[in-house]
Amino acid sequence: VDVVIVGIGADPNTEPLKGVELLPDGSVPTDPYLAVVMPDGSSNDSLYAAGDVASYPDVKTGDLTRVQHWDVAMQQGRVAAANMTGSSRPYVTSPFFWTTLFGRSLQYVGNTGGREQSEHFDDVYIEGAVDKCNFVAFYCKGDSVVAAATVGRDPVASGVEEMMNRGKMPKTSELKLGICNAEDIMKRLHKLDKEKPKRLVRRRAESEEIAEAPEDVDSSIEDARQHAV
Repeated sequence: VDVVIVGIGADPNTEPLKGVELLPDGSVPTDPYLAVVMPDGSSNDSLYAAGDVASYPDVKTGDLTRVQHWDVAMQQGRVAAANMTGSSRPYVTSPFFWTTLFGRSLQYVGNTGGREQSEHFDDVYIEGAVDKCNFVAFYCKGDSVVAAATVGRDPVASGVEEMMNRGKMPKTSELKLGICNAEDIMKRLHKLDKEKPKRLVRRRAESEEIAEAPEDVDSSIEDARQHAV
């Protein structure tokens, strides 16, 4: 091994907070609406947390989850701001992040771990050629796909993100039996888009151009909530 790349995380800045019981890693526990949870278990609707500092309940498992990525922080900030101004909107978007290493694009969507369980997956199904750095890895828990990682297949990661947020991901058994593959996932998404027009935001690695986000962010989050809960 010539090079090892390690992400050591970030230290939450909770110095301004008083009377809030922090988690062992120093983060702030929140409810699904990103309101801070107080020591007595109640939600403080005048105090919200978003981004690296927040540990929120995963919409699928209920386990507290902390994602240290600016994209999640940005999305959570929108949800927290909406709830501060009278909305009642849980954060239900699947985590998504990406990087480029040695000219190879790596993208990841979903959640394979939380605080109460070290792993939320029991199998990994790989489609493509790992040795050629062109593949999709589907992380599965039972008959559900809980996350996906792609190398050299950026559009697939974006498609999986959208399908997860809509609650339309195919089952593990469909992938293993060959009933559905990455290409089929994209086809299903395009079919859904035709039935109900919705812009697909294609995430790109740092060296590529990032497409504009949907103008109506609030309605996009609301649509995802309706499918996920």
